[in-house]
Amino acid sequence: MVKVVLDTNTIISGLLNPNGPPGRILNLAAQNEITLATSDHLIEELSRAMQYEKVVNILTRRGWTKQDTAVFIEKLRKICKLTPGNPLLENVCRDPDDDWFLACAKEAEADVMVSGDKDLLTLEKYEEIRIIDARSFLNEYIATNT
Repeated sequence: MVKVVLDTNTIISGLLNPNGPPGRILNLAAQNEITLATSDHLIEELSRAMQYEKVVNILTRRGWTKQDTAVFIEKLRKICKLTPGNPLLENVCRDPDDDWFLACAKEAEADVMVSGDKDLLTLEKYEEIRIIDARSFLNEYIATNT
C-alpha cells in the first residue's frame, strides 16, 4: 500500500472541496486504500490552520462545527501512521515549517508527499520521496489501481 504524507493545505483543501483531488485522497485514506503518515507536530499545525477565520467561515457555511473539527482531527490521528516527529538535522526548504513535512515523510518511509506548496513542489524529490500535487497523485493512483 502506498504511504503518503499530505501537507496541511492539501488536507484543508480536501475538507473544503470533498469532490476535488485532495478530498478524494482523504477518502482513499478513510477507506484504507492508502496509508497516510503524520506527526503530532503536523497535527498541531493542522489544528491551528483549521482555526483560521477564512477556513472556519467556509466550513461553518457547510454546517461544520468546532466539534466536527475535533472529531476530524481525532479520526485523522487514528487513520494515520504517526511518526516520532523529529526535525530534520539540516534545513532543506526556504520555509523551515516545510521541513517538518519532509521529516515526517522520511520517518514514515513515505513513497510520496502530496502538496500544493510551490516551495515543496519545486524540490520534486526529497531523498527517495517524490513530491507531487494532489491531481498528479490521484491520476497516478487511478492509473495503477484500475
